[in-house]
Amino acid sequence: MAVAVSQARWSHQRRIARLLDELEQRRQRIYLLQARGARPAGLRDLKAELHAVRDELAAAVDAASSSVVSSRRVQPQQPSRPPRLQCAAA
Repeated sequence: MAVAVSQARWSHQRRIARLLDELEQRRQRIYLLQARGARPAGLRDLKAELHAVRDELAAAVDAASSSVVSSRRVQPQQPSRPPRLQCAAA
């Protein structure tokens, strides 16, 4: 089971990293085009694609956080250490 969990986590981390890299590349392309004098109307489609990638990233992060929260709710809470025993007063 631990292997499946770590595999899922690794897969999720790769997906998030890929989306972050894609965001950075798209942002850099827009900055470059702006610096070269592209007009706002010419950047409209690129900006829409950038927003779509941001939305995809937000959905991926939200889906992962909600699955973590739901899996934590299913498992019973266990104390991190045993309770202390009280000594009776003499």
